[in-house]
Amino acid sequence: MDNKHFMEEVFAQFVAGCLAGKEREAFEAHLKGGCESCEEAIRWYRGLSTMLQKDRGFEPPESSVRGVVKAFRRQKSKVMSLVCTVADKLFDNFVDPLPVGVRQPAATERQILYQADELQLDLKIDKTSNEHERMIIGQLMPRHSTPPGNLTLSKVMLREGKRIVQSTYTNELGEFILCVVPRGSYDLEILMANARKILVPNVPLTIRANTEKEAPQ
Repeated sequence: MDNKHFMEEVFAQFVAGCLAGKEREAFEAHLKGGCESCEEAIRWYRGLSTMLQKDRGFEPPESSVRGVVKAFRRQKSKVMSLVCTVADKLFDNFVDPLPVGVRQPAATERQILYQADELQLDLKIDKTSNEHERMIIGQLMPRHSTPPGNLTLSKVMLREGKRIVQSTYTNELGEFILCVVPRGSYDLEILMANARKILVPNVPLTIRANTEKEAPQ
């Protein structure tokens, strides 16, 4: 057991409290064995989770809100619209061969790469302890070395029709986690600070089962 290496989704599920039963017992026993690599991964995921929780609870000062309202009133003669970009799917490990430059997705159940102009969105869809639920781990990143503005605190929303099922914010690396998502048909929206929206319609939450392959969505 001490020499066993766990896949990436196990760390995220453990920190999110989604790992249960024998899987959790085995992982806790492995940690007690003193695996420095796994302990470091757990610290990273806990730090990410703490950061996202703090960002989610942030409330701007009332003075800042009043300032923004005044600015909009001064500009009321100008029409301001939200620029929406629909992301294109570049890669899905269910149906596509691995393209050059994309990391090997063996450590996750499903990996999908999208492109929206100068940005890319890497989504990983993983199982939880409940077969009818999923976990989404994502990262918004620039296609090139120079970042197109600050990606920190871009709001990420998972929608079922008009209803927001779950929302969170990206960290300074553009990373985010949506935990315990019931299987269904969802759209993913990312609202950026520059009044821009990235839309990923019909996010496929289907993953490979233990005994058979589910048809790609």
